[in-house]
Amino acid sequence: MGLPDPRRSRAVLIGTRSYTVESGLAELPGVTGNVIQLGRLLTTLTGLPADHCRSLLDRTEDREVCQEVRKAAREADDLLLVYFAGHGLIDPETNELFLALSGSNPDEPLYTAVRFSEIREAVAASRARNRVIILDCCYSGRAIVDTMGTDAAAIAFGQTETSGAYTLTATSANLPAIARAGERHTVFTGKLLELLQEGIADAGPHLTLDRVYDELRRTLAPRPRRQGTDSVGELGLVRNARHGASSTAAAEGTGGGETTEDAARAPREPVMFRTNTRRLMWRRALLYLGLAGPPVVAAILYVAFVANDDETLVVSFTLAPAVSMMAVALSDRVLFLVPRIYELTIGEEGLLFAVQGDKTWLRWSDVQQMMTVRGRPGHDSPHWLAVRTRRGFIPPRRSRPFHPRMDRRRNVLVLCNLRYVQASPGEVEAAIASFAGPLWDDGHGLSEATHARFGRGRKYAANVAAAWLGLAVTAFAVWVDTSGTARWITVFFGVAIAALLLWLSFLPVRVELDDQVLRLRYAHRSTCLSWDSITEVRAISDASLAESFLLIVTAPRGERWSLPYDPRFGGMKMGLTNVAATPGELSAAFTRFAGERWRGYTDEFAVTAEAFGARAVFKGRLGGNTAVAVAVAAPIAVLLAGTWAILAMDFLAAAWGVLPILALLSAMLSIPFYVPLELHIDDDAMELIAGRRRTRIPWSELSRVEVMPPLLGPGHTPSIVVWFKEGADVPPRWRWGGCFRPWSGGVIVTHCGLALTGLQESAAQVDRALARFAGPAWTRRP
Repeated sequence: MGLPDPRRSRAVLIGTRSYTVESGLAELPGVTGNVIQLGRLLTTLTGLPADHCRSLLDRTEDREVCQEVRKAAREADDLLLVYFAGHGLIDPETNELFLALSGSNPDEPLYTAVRFSEIREAVAASRARNRVIILDCCYSGRAIVDTMGTDAAAIAFGQTETSGAYTLTATSANLPAIARAGERHTVFTGKLLELLQEGIADAGPHLTLDRVYDELRRTLAPRPRRQGTDSVGELGLVRNARHGASSTAAAEGTGGGETTEDAARAPREPVMFRTNTRRLMWRRALLYLGLAGPPVVAAILYVAFVANDDETLVVSFTLAPAVSMMAVALSDRVLFLVPRIYELTIGEEGLLFAVQGDKTWLRWSDVQQMMTVRGRPGHDSPHWLAVRTRRGFIPPRRSRPFHPRMDRRRNVLVLCNLRYVQASPGEVEAAIASFAGPLWDDGHGLSEATHARFGRGRKYAANVAAAWLGLAVTAFAVWVDTSGTARWITVFFGVAIAALLLWLSFLPVRVELDDQVLRLRYAHRSTCLSWDSITEVRAISDASLAESFLLIVTAPRGERWSLPYDPRFGGMKMGLTNVAATPGELSAAFTRFAGERWRGYTDEFAVTAEAFGARAVFKGRLGGNTAVAVAVAAPIAVLLAGTWAILAMDFLAAAWGVLPILALLSAMLSIPFYVPLELHIDDDAMELIAGRRRTRIPWSELSRVEVMPPLLGPGHTPSIVVWFKEGADVPPRWRWGGCFRPWSGGVIVTHCGLALTGLQESAAQVDRALARFAGPAWTRRP
């Protein structure tokens, strides 16, 4: 069939690398390399113009993605190619395939993800002679199963075969796709790119879709799937680099367009990114509110409690906001409290960064490495664009904040914050990688670092805010006419509660690595191990449950384990939930310092599939009856408050003093009410035991059992949920502990993971035990 005409062809490359923390979906660093390299091959090997190949990275709106596909479908006459790489989601009610975006919610794909049937319908409506869809996601084979379906539901959704269409998927309908940590590409797309670039022996002058599929199916596991109509399978994607008649192939035209060599030599247009002015506007508004609010509140309090005349009232309410806003605006002009508008231009020759008339020009010949780094410890992800320059380059002198600055600690030139660019960080990284080539470092500069340190993430702002609120309430109670014993008691308890919240917010969590040792610290537990004593390090993760932990296996030298030891894995465990480090950063750091000891990210199910014997036993604890604790604490608090009121003759201060006392005593009195909790799982049933209470649930009475991700979002714990068959005996809800609480047609048995109550084992271990014993009732989340 030959090659398509590049001038009459269109391609849309969709990739989702990063996801929100609330979604529980794991980051896929290889997706960025997929989209970049595939777009580069399409523009250089087929002569497809750059404006005919649209790359969509880390988009959040499904409408925007569908509009781009429809636009390309309207413009294409010869070839329309749509590619997607990322997570695939399944609607539990309709079993439809959805393509996950950065803001997708796995529990509600209908409203947050892209319905694949919409992509297929847009492709089917195109007048293009050849239409190709390539899916590199979990359960992508459902795109083929649906199109082959003949039932009423399939017809209702428009799931019918389309003439001149070809669908290539990374896996079957029920299997996940593979993406290895630390790799530049996912497994399926990496092999596809290798074939397109290096060619296939004895495959003719052009690499056809069918020939590429045959080679992929021969070399990959799980095996890809395909479906094609008419003769579109004979369409040539690119020229075969291993074909013997290379001179003939080079002389042959590309359907009337430019030749491959001319397209490769054609200069590309620079890409410009500007500041997201809307985000800066909101940040400026919040800054003004935070700085101008206290003077206004102070003026209102002054008028309410001190001044009684109308003139003072008018002057205060008029001048206080105006003076506050003028002071904030002046300080912003002088101190640069908000980032300024800037432009980032990336081209063939180099990179230009301009902010307020100051321009920084970096040629690629002056650049040793480009990467993204963290602005400060604790940020959830690296988003500052940094450059490591070559010797002899004179860095610009930093005259003002938010201008390029030299980070002497890392020896890099920090340019700008990608969070304020009017594009996703993935798009900026893709543009830089396409122009910078091997100068771009996906490892965030850790591949050549002398040490690496990851600390606690900034995920506990609510505790800090509550602590400051406690201090503010204490200050207000003292500011009121309080004297004597009541004042000091109020101050003591207010400061104590605030200090407790701040201590919980800043519990140390660190992972430190260098050439000699590995240091780990989690709260009060810490350890320091030399690399000589470590035999294996790996990160065990479960993307569906949004949890992961480090596993460190050491040589048997009889040392004392300071971190929790898991005999099933034979090593120490440290949770990574609170560690501010992306999988890419951890992989780069451990690859740099641990060498062959680092085994990468693995699924916990693949580590010890049969680690349990005849029975699995998980232990934990349940919180007692909190109402009893409150009932006991309330009279004590009221008695103390009444005593203060009598001593200080100030009932307002006593009322304010009741609140912290009541909260503190309730928490203290709740601790003794904890009871031991055990969950026994065997081939016949699961049994929950707490004190004298026992509840046994046979597998024969269940239609489904599943470990659900955190039901209330980040910061909470996963739960074991069961669904009973019709007519089965549903156990009554326990009056304390939250066990057997109805939820979404099922019953929550208990929580698991790191929590004050519930099972202390991780959710992934409980899920593995259910997979071992529950049989067909167990359901694995996609």
